[in-house]
Amino acid sequence: MSNDIALRDKSVASRQLSIRRSQFFDYFLKALDGETIFNGNLLEHGSETKLNDGDIIKIGALIFSVILTDEKQPQLKVIRQSGKGANQ
Repeated sequence: MSNDIALRDKSVASRQLSIRRSQFFDYFLKALDGETIFNGNLLEHGSETKLNDGDIIKIGALIFSVILTDEKQPQLKVIRQSGKGANQ
């Protein structure tokens, strides 16, 4: 089962990242195409890291905050959109 999210922002790759859930209900982010910054650090292509509440993810011109609650899926909230490349 997968969920695709389309972002209408040319600064974001078509397959920028993926998020998967482990059997223990932890969530992991995997860097795919493009540049993914996780908590200020560049993730290497193909690398994976565990998500925690409050983590910051930057892809293209978009910056997201990770929200983990008791719900079954994490939420990504746009907290900032830098000017260059945004909505082009």
